Amino acid sequence: LCLLASLGLQSFQWEVRARCCLGREAYSRDVWNYVDVMSLCCMICLPCAAIVAPTKYLMPFLAMGCLILSSRLLSSLRAFKEFGLLVRMVLSSARIMKRFLVLMFVVLLGLTLTWTVLATCFPEAHYLQEEEFADS
Repeated sequence: LCLLASLGLQSFQWEVRARCCLGREAYSRDVWNYVDVMSLCCMICLPCAAIVAPTKYLMPFLAMGCLILSSRLLSSLRAFKEFGLLVRMVLSSARIMKRFLVLMFVVLLGLTLTWTVLATCFPEAHYLQEEEFADS
């Protein structure tokens, strides 16, 4: 968690520097800057919250932070010639399919919450694992 906080502070310096150089309006036009701000929130807030709350309660937030940080990797891949065009194609397809992606996100969120509630309420039920049946 200390490494995560130090990476967060370093990224915070980069973001402040980028915002100062680009200006407010130019900075807010790029979608990747919003991803960077969300990842910064995760990298700085999670270690601070770990001081107050037990780590097991922070696992869902840590999982979201990992997801956001991995999407930040897409921003870095744009710099390479081979990946830049692929990332641009995926993003343009996502813009066209915006409504479908929102619908898919809502359905996946609902399924995830359902599995979480079931797994939390009935931990001995092994919903995500195959049960071994004894031969009769």
